[in-house]
Amino acid sequence: MIDRRFNIFMLVLMGIVILLGGAGIYYLRFMVLPEAESDLAAVKAQVVEATKKKSQIRVLEEKNRKLAMEIEENRGKIPQFADKENDLFANTIDRLRQKTRVFIEKADYKPPPRAAKGVAPLPAGIMKAQYAFEVTGGFFQLLNFLNHLETENRFMVVETFGVKALAAAEKKTGFPVRELKITFSTYMSRVPPTPAKKPGEKDRDVKPPPEEEKAKVQTTTPPPE
Repeated sequence: MIDRRFNIFMLVLMGIVILLGGAGIYYLRFMVLPEAESDLAAVKAQVVEATKKKSQIRVLEEKNRKLAMEIEENRGKIPQFADKENDLFANTIDRLRQKTRVFIEKADYKPPPRAAKGVAPLPAGIMKAQYAFEVTGGFFQLLNFLNHLETENRFMVVETFGVKALAAAEKKTGFPVRELKITFSTYMSRVPPTPAKKPGEKDRDVKPPPEEEKAKVQTTTPPPE
């Protein structure tokens, strides 16, 4: 009788173990395993992305080096607004005019428009000056003038331009005359302000700048706002 009860107990226990084992296997196979496989796929994707980025490190470093060199080169083309900069700029334009044999009929300063949304603002200390010119001459002379503007050793960008024929001028001269209306921008860096004198600092403690330094901060006209 005892053996029979023991056997029944063992059979029931084995059934419970089998049911629990089956439930555990089902949970691991259909619940835990898919989640683990999903996590594994995500990690593999991250490894592939990290490997791809790692392979681009040298390319990006070289690109960064070239961009730094380009920035320094462009900074060298942006003069400080000092030392009669307006006169120097006017002389530069006049030199290009003489070199390309064109005539500047009209020149106006135009306040630069506000930066559009999404466009990065200018770096601190850099200001933009925009000009509108009306230039006359032969077609290839005007084209040469445009090329010289954009290749001058000063950062100048042609914003808009248009060319039209001047019939009245052609009748007088007997040669084809064209008019170029152009808007272009140039950039300048502001002269850093003179540091304020510290409280209690005596005048004799402040060194006067050399004569050549004084000349550098004198301007003929105030910078355009």
